[in-house]
Amino acid sequence: MLHKKIINKQINKHFTYKDIERCIKEVALMESSSIPHTDPIVDGLLKYYLEHPREERFKYALTDFALKFVKLIDNKLYSPYAKFPLRDTFKKLADFTASDIKSIDDFNRWYEFNFEGNSGTVIIDHLESLKDYVNKAIDELNIYINQDQDSALKTAENVSILFEKITAKSDEIKDTLLISNSLDEEIEQVVDYFLKRKNSLPNTKTPEQKETHKIFREEYGRAVQIKKKVDEFFVEVEYKLGQLLDRSAYASTQLITVQDNFKNKSAVRINIKRFLKFTLEQASFSKKDGITLSEKFPLKSIVSERFKHVGLVYYEEFGIQKSYVIEPKVNEAHLELQISKLDTELTRQENTARWVNHFKKQLNDDGEIDFSNHFYDIALKENDALIALKVGFELVEFARHNNGYEIKIDREIPKSSLSQNIALWKMKIIKK
Repeated sequence: MLHKKIINKQINKHFTYKDIERCIKEVALMESSSIPHTDPIVDGLLKYYLEHPREERFKYALTDFALKFVKLIDNKLYSPYAKFPLRDTFKKLADFTASDIKSIDDFNRWYEFNFEGNSGTVIIDHLESLKDYVNKAIDELNIYINQDQDSALKTAENVSILFEKITAKSDEIKDTLLISNSLDEEIEQVVDYFLKRKNSLPNTKTPEQKETHKIFREEYGRAVQIKKKVDEFFVEVEYKLGQLLDRSAYASTQLITVQDNFKNKSAVRINIKRFLKFTLEQASFSKKDGITLSEKFPLKSIVSERFKHVGLVYYEEFGIQKSYVIEPKVNEAHLELQISKLDTELTRQENTARWVNHFKKQLNDDGEIDFSNHFYDIALKENDALIALKVGFELVEFARHNNGYEIKIDREIPKSSLSQNIALWKMKIIKK
């Protein structure tokens, strides 16, 4: 707050105790918290962040460390590189060409001023800003995945915009990798130049040539060191770029999750609408009773599965014991019940298959069957309504997946079926 007021020229560079007190109150009001005492805060800030000017002992000023700290936080929260493409920063670095280097001083000057002191620092800051941006985008994406308030169209639009931004950042990252490869080739040419120059001197013993040999060796060694540092820098860059690509790939999976959520929610809504429509079609209304459903309205049972819990015998003896073959205890009543259920189910399947084959043959010969007339006949002869239901299901599935047949259903319940436990619509299967 003090730094902001100095920049806006609301207070002087050398400010007073009252200025500090007012800033503390403003910060406390922003945080909706109680106003703390000024003295302990000033005492704490005087260690690293505040100092007394030399000729104004009763005033205060921000230290160099405080200014650097504020700049660091400001760059993290409002990075100046977030709005600029990463590839442009890399292009400035890649403008370096081997032909510009005439001496080791040129190479050393480029590394210290253009690379290490300028572009290299900017690139690292740029990558950190990019990582923060992608992480923030993924957080927003997760919010859209878990929310139900907005409409599907609005959510899809927001997610699409976010994903386009993340994809654009991924494309930038791929471009920068190509640019870094070209820079590496140029630096390799510079090192080769110093190597060839070192090896070009004749192997003689004159003092002048020995001195030149020494200088060329030292220059080549310095060029190798610069190349090594540049390589180490790009290893770090590739690591950070890999992190960004991983986060972008994660964002892609989250987008698929959003799409799946839309599909599932849409399917649920469609099924609920169908159910409500069917219910309203079958319902009636009167002033006395309101909305009522027919007594023949199909009731559904809750799906359940019965199972038998088998308890294991617990032995309290410990130590080494002889192994004996323990014959399992057989519950004869339960076994007979399961065998009986299995026989019943097998018989039901056999009879179902027999009836299905019979009706398929009849359908092929006659070209049409009215299954609503045969349903109760099957249930009566087999003394099992489930067989009639399975036969109907098999025939409908057969006709539905065969283009040579057509299913015609009239949503009308025949009077003959009103006296039965199961009501059936008029249903015909016709051979085209």
